[in-house]
Amino acid sequence: MMAGKNGEKLRLAVTLNAYALSVIAVLIVVYLVGNVLGRMQFPTDGKEISRQFGLLRYVYPLVNPEPLEKYIYLTLVISITLVTLGFAKLATGYDRFLKFPPAHITGAVLAVLAAALLYYGYPSIAPPVTPSFFLAFARNILASITITLLMFLGFGYVSERARNLIVLLLAVGIVTYLARQVVTTGFDQIIQSTHYEVFAYPIIQQFLGDPILVTQRSQYGLYPIFLEPLWAFVTPRPFQISFVFALLFSFSFAAFICFIARTTVTWIVTIPLTLAGIVFSLLWFSFWPTDLYLQLFPLRLVFPAVALLLALRRPPQTTAWLVFSYVLLWLGAYWNLESGIIGLATFTSFVLIGGGEIRNAGWLRSALKFVVLIGSAGLAVFVLVNLYFLARYHVFPEWKQFLIHIQVYSLGLNALPIPRIGIWELYLGIYGLSFITAFQSVFTNRGKETDRRAGALSAMAVMGILYLYYYVGRSHNLVISWVSFPAFICLALLIDELLPLLARVKVRKVISHLAFLVAATIFTSMFMYINYFKVIHRNWFILYHHMDPFPVEVKITKSLEWLERSRVAADDDILFLTPYATIAQVRLGRPGQVHADGICQIWFEEDAREVVSVIENPKTRVVVLDGTSNCPIGEIVLHGAIDPKIPDYLQSNFDEVETPEDRGDGMRIYVRKS
Repeated sequence: MMAGKNGEKLRLAVTLNAYALSVIAVLIVVYLVGNVLGRMQFPTDGKEISRQFGLLRYVYPLVNPEPLEKYIYLTLVISITLVTLGFAKLATGYDRFLKFPPAHITGAVLAVLAAALLYYGYPSIAPPVTPSFFLAFARNILASITITLLMFLGFGYVSERARNLIVLLLAVGIVTYLARQVVTTGFDQIIQSTHYEVFAYPIIQQFLGDPILVTQRSQYGLYPIFLEPLWAFVTPRPFQISFVFALLFSFSFAAFICFIARTTVTWIVTIPLTLAGIVFSLLWFSFWPTDLYLQLFPLRLVFPAVALLLALRRPPQTTAWLVFSYVLLWLGAYWNLESGIIGLATFTSFVLIGGGEIRNAGWLRSALKFVVLIGSAGLAVFVLVNLYFLARYHVFPEWKQFLIHIQVYSLGLNALPIPRIGIWELYLGIYGLSFITAFQSVFTNRGKETDRRAGALSAMAVMGILYLYYYVGRSHNLVISWVSFPAFICLALLIDELLPLLARVKVRKVISHLAFLVAATIFTSMFMYINYFKVIHRNWFILYHHMDPFPVEVKITKSLEWLERSRVAADDDILFLTPYATIAQVRLGRPGQVHADGICQIWFEEDAREVVSVIENPKTRVVVLDGTSNCPIGEIVLHGAIDPKIPDYLQSNFDEVETPEDRGDGMRIYVRKS
């Protein structure tokens, strides 16, 4: 018997060491291949991209075709995933594998990683305008520990059910507060930023009668069509749009918390870690102190969140339920293509692994069934969307416009070099460990609840790897922060899986309490860091009733009043080339004549030609130019970047008039000469 146990230990040790050596070998090969490819010359002047897509000249410096780092990333993901799955399959026959990784090894590895991150500059993942994570942590550490200890001591006097309820209520309150930030943080500046304008412009155009993929383009998908029924009840002004997305924000993260609560046991640890990931990803994903880009969170989270809620249905999932789920998630791919695909992959991973499908003898037949289901649902939704456009607009949508930005960004627009040793490798390590743990749990067949936890781990690992592609696509330090929350959730799930294994160890309570202390301290420190943002906070009721109008609203109001006094005819066109064109078009009640993704994002030659044709159109009576530091559209037009002849044309055919008070230094109004 002893020989058998020793032999089992030896085989397990050999398996795990072989896995580790294989991963190291993959990393070495990728490093060598990267060095070879790094010596190759790639075109960086944008001429080839211009030939294909007609990007404007002022975008050329931002283009870096086919970043080398994408090949490194894809090679790492594919190789390490295959090696991980292969050796996880080999190791699942051994009960000893359930205790991998041992606590002391895990602690040592995490300590080494923490030291390495500190040495290599972990704060580099934070934008320059904000303090580093360690600085924020140091500032708040005493307060965080105090709050955490008070919570910890208080929990000692209540039941476990009451503790879980307290943690859940805390989560709801925090998510609600963060949703409020979507509406109120730096609002006046956000609605004049590139990110808000490009996000909101298609919504306004669709509302005013310029349909998406017919006459109007939309960078982030067909979400304006999904939202259109709401505008029958309220006008899509900035507050109303942001309020809707604040609700979607609350729904999305509430779905994540619900998913964690339904698939884990130790809420007191898993929910604080999940909240830490949410807060961390929000706080560090800001381009400027006043541009938190918060609308993009619900836009890219809604359908992955829906996928998690659909996955929570208790097995067995009937064919009718699967068809309904896949049709709904395929609709998410039209809402926003990338996040829709993430939702599909997340749901499929949970059902296959959490339902134990891959463990059954007929796993190949089950896999083919899912392929047929996914393909059939996708085809049905594609036909449905085309029929919708045909019935409503009498034309089929221009699908090339739906994919054009994915093509452009895949060529390296705005991409920066990814460090070969960076925080992104830690995320891949977390996801790899999640896959190992999920597969060994499923193949040891320890029960339905264990399968569900394994499905949750695999689903979040799949979601994390796919979200990480945003970082590879943009290679920007900011993006690595916003895609970090799946890694926090995977860590929470791993801890939940590990703690029961320590049930026979005397120090179990100490370890579980320590895990909670660490998780809650990190979370409270991050949450308190919100106070360090120097941004405007306005009361919701003041926002709604416009008791305290925004400066940009004052500017637009005075501009339109001036235009009315100037006797601009009702059928005359007014061209707003400003960051706040969305608000102006709603006030005018007419869609903009420019059908680019946004006035702040006139990148393609066809958009430039359209701007020129609108300015030269005799019906265009007034041209309003303005800009901000991150959307200098007025300056771009006046300097001839759109077309060199436009400045002379404006001078010859328009009079620059004295503009209203409080217009700001950047506003210019041109009225066509009689």
